[in-house]
Amino acid sequence: MRSSTRSLVDSQIEEKSNFKSNTIIKKDPNWVLFFGQKMFKKPADPLNQQENLSKMIQFSREFAEKNVNNNQLLDQLNHLKNEYRFPAIDNEVGSFLKFIVSLKSPKRIFEFGSGYGHSAFWYLQSSSMENIEVIHLTERRDDLKSEFENLSWPNSTQEKIDYFQGDAFKKFSTLTEPPDLVLLDGQKSQYLVFLKTLEKKLDKGAIVLIDNAFWKGKILDENDQSASALAMKSLYKYLNQDENTYWDTYFLPLSDGLLLLLKVR
Repeated sequence: MRSSTRSLVDSQIEEKSNFKSNTIIKKDPNWVLFFGQKMFKKPADPLNQQENLSKMIQFSREFAEKNVNNNQLLDQLNHLKNEYRFPAIDNEVGSFLKFIVSLKSPKRIFEFGSGYGHSAFWYLQSSSMENIEVIHLTERRDDLKSEFENLSWPNSTQEKIDYFQGDAFKKFSTLTEPPDLVLLDGQKSQYLVFLKTLEKKLDKGAIVLIDNAFWKGKILDENDQSASALAMKSLYKYLNQDENTYWDTYFLPLSDGLLLLLKVR
């Protein structure tokens, strides 16, 4: 499992980052540095590279929609995303969720922040869908559960989804068995608190995914003192510590960044 996930990152970066530097960003004329590690060689023609990057992102989003079952449901989800201006996951992240679920075959999935259930669509697209016993969705907003209930979920999949309108911490405390896969996609200020909670509850081999991990570049801006930016910087600082032996951590440059954490003890 670890070698499979590691290869995903190796294809994206020049050298693997071990996330063990206390420095968030350094200036270097030849390299883009991320957490003190050489990540991407600066191109000779940055404008052309930017154009290629934009094309790659667009291709990734379009490719993610290929081989999708129930496009009607995905259209409904995207309509809600636009109507509410809701920061739901992009298709390329959703496609990766589908891949991870197919690879990991989790029985129990838990989400910290679910909105109207957009990401659940991608879990249920996986080849391991039959192995899923329950998907716990949580959302603090009180105007989205009805939208979730009005979507055209197939009967065979809707029965797997447990939608909880309320506090994710409260819901998590009621679980009798730990989830195998967790998605953090809610309030950024609570990510580190929730991650520390997961450390005590998840079994070895469990996977945690953190969406918007690049946070629009705010994690690299030393002058950004907003609550969300500081919270994300604290999360990275915690993961960088040598004392942290719970997680193997990988950064994936999908959409606004996706952190992949594997619990190793």
